Order: sequence, then structure tokens, then C-alpha cells
Amino acid sequence: MAGDELYEKGIAIREEMLGPEHGRAKVESQTEFTREFEELVTRYCFASVWGREQLPRGVRSMITVAMLVALGREGRDQQWGIQGRAPRGADALGHLLRHPGRGRRLPQRLRRAGRTGTRVSEGGTVSGSASAGGPVGFVGVGNMGSRMAANLAKAGFWMMVRDSNADTEARFAAEHAAAAAGSPESFAEADVVVTMLPDGAAVREAILGWQGGIAAALRPGAVVLDMSSSDPVATLALARELAPAGVRVIDAPVSGGITRAEAGTLSLMVGGQDEDAFALVRGVLETVGERIFRTGPLGSGHAMKALNNFLGAAAYTTAAEALAIGREFGLDPGVMLDVINASTGRSFNPEVVLKQDVITGRYGTGFALGLLAKDVGIAADLAEAVGVDAPACQLVHRRWAEAAEGLGFSADHSEAHKRWWPVDLSARARGPEVSG
Repeated sequence: MAGDELYEKGIAIREEMLGPEHGRAKVESQTEFTREFEELVTRYCFASVWGREQLPRGVRSMITVAMLVALGREGRDQQWGIQGRAPRGADALGHLLRHPGRGRRLPQRLRRAGRTGTRVSEGGTVSGSASAGGPVGFVGVGNMGSRMAANLAKAGFWMMVRDSNADTEARFAAEHAAAAAGSPESFAEADVVVTMLPDGAAVREAILGWQGGIAAALRPGAVVLDMSSSDPVATLALARELAPAGVRVIDAPVSGGITRAEAGTLSLMVGGQDEDAFALVRGVLETVGERIFRTGPLGSGHAMKALNNFLGAAAYTTAAEALAIGREFGLDPGVMLDVINASTGRSFNPEVVLKQDVITGRYGTGFALGLLAKDVGIAADLAEAVGVDAPACQLVHRRWAEAAEGLGFSADHSEAHKRWWPVDLSARARGPEVSG
């Protein structure tokens, strides 16, 4: 083994990292048994792992620890987490090198620690710390998903990513040392697959439709963590279809927008009462979110998200109406918002959306109009499904559906008022214009 190119590369890296006394002289002075061990370490740990400068140092460290475990504890592969029928000795190291995620069940003290996160309390919120667990699949690295997945990468999670836009997928994978998923089989090692997609139909297509579906590649016990804003009824149907294969579902839609997604401070609404499944996804949730609310049975997270967004859409609708009426009378929209935000009309929309995006003409919340219209539609459908007479919800649904149809799905949601009235809410007051 000594003398080949890989071995010489390993010797050079040893001497650079540890000093000359731990390089060739140390390896070649060993007894026959320990020399074989040192040569394996030199060849695989130093040359094959530490020679891969494109991998983050944390990833290289974790793979190296897994290799040393494989060498030093042969016969205990399953206890230490080398999944499958990994061969022993040098072949075991090659197996780990080809499949670095398979060392995922190393003891907690050997895993790379993640960022400080949060722990669930009885009240539904969380505090404490989180650490990186096993390989995570992430489907949907768009505006929100890319920021959430980036935080997982920073916390030390090894990820395989999938996006319908191949360029977006490749760019994210390159920037965050993740694996671009070429097929559903890429997710075979994932314990958790996160979906952050436009709606439940897209989630279903990814999990069951795309090239046979990601679910077909998952092991029993894996969890699909749907963080999209999906229809709760469809979520229950998806769970029923995955159950025979032993794949579980947890819904955990998010609130907070792009800014909080980037900061890792989202609010999460988590549905599902399978505590083993929750334990498996907890590290992911704690990494991307600041507050975790356990909302109840499966689908309740998606129901809560739709109802919350209905309230937000209703608040925007009524506040924008107030501004339009006042503007036509001659009131300054900026002054109106100052009064509203110091009075009983105060809410998130007058304080943030109307103040920062509407009257300034910025229209840059980053949340698509079509997505909010879809969420209000979910709330309206849910009201009908459970037999609650909800005329306000139905009216708000119609207004937002009309805005999305007229302005386009991808318009910023703060632009909705443009469809409703020909009133420039960013203009200054012109004086009273009332009749009678």
C-alpha cells in the first residue's frame, strides 16, 4: 500500500496538519499490525477525506470519525450506525467514503453540534439547544426554502436537495456542500424529507409522482415533514397512502416571511401526535424556527396556517378599504396609518405591510399574491367541510381570488388593492372631495 499516489498524498497532509513527527516517520516506525492501521488512516482519512477541500471541515471531521469507528470497532457496525452490510477494514472505509451519510447514528457526543435552538415546553413554545442529526432531504429551495435549508447546512446537517428548477437546485447544492438529487433514490438515506413547496398538490407530486416518488425510496420509519401551506384534508390523505410503507407525515407550516426564514426565527405550527416522528424531526424544526407550537393531530398545523393567513388577508382587505375611503376624502395615507397604529385599528398589516410596502410603493414583501389567495381558499374550504357558516371568510376568499386572477399569481401580495380600486394609496392627500 505504501508508496502509491494516494498514500503519498496522505503523508503530505499528515505532515502539514500534525507536523513532520506524525508523518512518514511515525507510520513507517510502527509494528506490522499498527502500521497497517496507520497506512489505512493515511490513505483514507487524510488523503481521501481531508484532501477534499470542497467539503466543509465539519463534514470532513464527521466522515473521519465514522471511518475510525469502522476500523476500531469491527463487528459492531450496527451499534455505531454504519447502515446496511458495510464490509470491514479498508473496504468499510471505502463504503463510508462513497456513502458519507451512513455514519449518521454516531453517538451524540461525536456529532457536530448545531446552533443554539429551541426546546418544546408544555405551553407549546420552545427553548434550549439543537444539534445536527442524520441526513435530511429538502424539496423546494425557492425564496423561503433556500433560506431554511441554508440554516440546516450551517447547523451541520448533511442534505440532498431537490427543486423543480434544475439551475436553482444545482446552485444551492454547490453553495452549501449539499447533494443535488438526481432521482428519488438520492433520498434513500434520509430519515427526514422536508417539503417547502407552493401547495399540497406539489408536495404530493414530489412524494408520490416524481419518477415514481420519493416515498418509494424511503425506509420504514422515515418522516415526510411538510412545511408548505397545504390543504389539511389532503395532508391526511397523503399520510394514509404512505402508512402501508411505514413512512410517516408531520405537517409544520411556517409564519414569518423571508426575513425570519433567513434568521432562523420562524414560528412553526406542528401537527401530528406521533412522538417518535416528532423526536426525529425536532432538530430540523429547532434549527429553522424560534417558536414551535404543537397544534394537535395531523393536519392541524396546515389548518392553523390557513386560518391565520385568512385573518391576515382580512386585516389587509379592511385596512386597505379604510385607506382608499380616506384617500378619496382627502386624508394622507401616511397620517392615517400613524393614527391607526396608535389606536384600536392596529394590526400587523397597517403596522408593517401597508406602512412599509403599500404607501411607499415598494411592494416587496416577497410573499406571492397567489399563495395568500390559495391559503384563504383553504380556510374557506375548511369552513365548508366542517359545516361552519363563515360569510366573512367566503367574501375575503372571493376578493383575494379576484386579485390573484387580475394581477397574476406571482404579484406581491401587498399589491392586491390595485385590483380592487383605481386609488393610488401612495399619493399625498388632495383635499376633501365629497359631495352633498
